[in-house]
Amino acid sequence: MHRLLLITNDAKRWKELRSHLHGRGFTIDLTTPEQVAADGVVTSRLDAALVDTSALSTSAISRLCQVVKGARGSAGPAVLGVVPSAQVGALDCGVGMDEFVVDGAAHEEIETRLRFLLWRLHRVDPVDGICAGDLVIDLAKYEVRLSHQPVELTFKEYELLRFLATHAGKVFTRQALLDKVWGYEYYGGTRTVDVHIRRLRSKLEQHGHVFIDTIRNVGYKFIMPTGDADRG
Repeated sequence: MHRLLLITNDAKRWKELRSHLHGRGFTIDLTTPEQVAADGVVTSRLDAALVDTSALSTSAISRLCQVVKGARGSAGPAVLGVVPSAQVGALDCGVGMDEFVVDGAAHEEIETRLRFLLWRLHRVDPVDGICAGDLVIDLAKYEVRLSHQPVELTFKEYELLRFLATHAGKVFTRQALLDKVWGYEYYGGTRTVDVHIRRLRSKLEQHGHVFIDTIRNVGYKFIMPTGDADRG
């Protein structure tokens, strides 16, 4: 599931679209342009932003795009603008949006544009992939990329990562991971889990990336990167 930030001053108008996108594989957070300007956004937890430009000036749109993309620049979250038809002719290509749709577009068109942008940015379908910061897990192709570079994993390493990432934030004991990833008929010890976790970390957690947290005396959980998370 991919995280989408909807930026608008009229939340009620987007209720049906939010419901549609949620059912199609998006987790949606809601904010206003004023909140973005005041507080910024956590870009490492964000895959895309949908911006309602109906009440925004060109300079305000540009500032929003800069905040949303943050230090990642052009590799940052995708930005799709929803633009009133009267403003289309005055759009500035340098405003920072990656794509736009005309206000009033069908929910299916907005979804398609978002999926295209995420494919272009991450090369993964939002329905068949998981993004966690710069980590992309393509569930359809059994591929993992970090900062756009492929990560070579064994099958069990991939399955362990996939399982944890699919249940991000939930803590699993070593025995539970053995049961879920290796199967109930596996007779190896729980140390197998520790070994695979250590190998995953050596391949994924470079240059400050942290994805797997150790819960002392319990087990492990997958965490969405925040840029300042520490391994337990």
